[in-house]
Amino acid sequence: DYSLLDTILQTFENNKMLPFHDPTSTPQSFPMPFLPMSGEPMPIPIPMPMPMPMLMPMPMGNWDAYKRPEQWDPDHPSRDSEPAPSRQCLKRFTDDLRRLCHQPQPLAEVFPDEDCAVRAELLLRGGDGTPYAGGFFHFSVRAPPDYPQRPPYVAFRTASHGDRVRFHPNFYERGCVCMSILNTWGECTWDSSYRLENIIHDMQFRLDDQPLKHEPAPMRECEQSNQHYNDQIAYETLRIAVCQQLEQRSLPPALHLSAARYFVDNFDAYLGRCHKLKKRLDGLPIRNVYNPGKETFEDTFEFAAVAKRLEKLLPKARADIEAADAAEN
Repeated sequence: DYSLLDTILQTFENNKMLPFHDPTSTPQSFPMPFLPMSGEPMPIPIPMPMPMPMLMPMPMGNWDAYKRPEQWDPDHPSRDSEPAPSRQCLKRFTDDLRRLCHQPQPLAEVFPDEDCAVRAELLLRGGDGTPYAGGFFHFSVRAPPDYPQRPPYVAFRTASHGDRVRFHPNFYERGCVCMSILNTWGECTWDSSYRLENIIHDMQFRLDDQPLKHEPAPMRECEQSNQHYNDQIAYETLRIAVCQQLEQRSLPPALHLSAARYFVDNFDAYLGRCHKLKKRLDGLPIRNVYNPGKETFEDTFEFAAVAKRLEKLLPKARADIEAADAAEN
C-alpha cells in the first residue's frame, strides 16, 4: 500500500524538508532508514535540523554613510577641499541660526561658530519622563556649499569622548546620525524647504521614552529588551551625558556654561533620579542589547557611584558659573 508513503512524502513536501536521498551522491552524515515495499527498500527523507533564527539587529541607516564619515562628519578633512559656500548657502544658514536664536526651541540651544559662518553647535537636553532626562547631548552641524539643496552634515559628539555608548538606535557610537531627513538613513527625504529647526525637531522626537522602538530589528518587539535598554540609557545619561560632560569640560565653552547653569538649577532632580534608580538596579548586570553576551562599559549598574560624582560636581559647576559671570562684568 503506497498510501502511507504518499502521506509521508506529502508531509515532508509541505514542511519543505530534504528531498529523496540520492544513493549515487556523497554519503550523508545522518542515517537513512528504509521502508520495505514490494521487496525493494525505499529511501525515506530525513528532516535536517533547522537552525533557529537569531534575533540580531539589522544594519541601521545608510550603511555606506555610516562607514564613510566624509559623507556626514562636519569636521572631516574632506571639508577643506570643498568649494566656498554659495551666497544662497550663507544667507539661508545664517537665517536658520537667527530664527533659532530669536525663537529658542524647548530643550534645545544653538551656538553659532565664531570662526565659521556655516558651522554651529547644538545642545539638546533629554526631556522628563524619558531615559534621557537631564542629559546634555552635543551635536555639530555644518552646511555644505550648496545648502539648502543638500542637507547639512551632522555629527553626534556625546558618543565620541572616551566611552562608546549607543545612546540611540539612530545615533551611532562613532557619531553618525542616521535619519532620512539627513539622507543618511533609508529613503532620502531632505527637501530644500527644510530648515535647521526641522532637523532639531526630528532629533528631539527620537529622544523619547521608548528609544528602542526606533530600531528596525526584531528585538524592538521584546519588552524585556526595551526595559533593559531604557535602564542602560538612563544610567549612561547620568554617567556620561551629565557627569563626564561636566567633569572633562568636553563641551565647547558656551555649551559647558549653559549645561553647568542647568545642572546647578536642577541638582536635586538629578540626585533624586539617581537614588530612585539605585534602589531598583544597583548591582545588576548591564546587558548590551546590540551585542548579546558582550560586556558593556561597566559590568553592573552603579548609581551610588554616580550620585557621589554628581555631589562633587556641584561646587565645581557653581565655580564655573561665578567665574563666567565675573568675566562678563
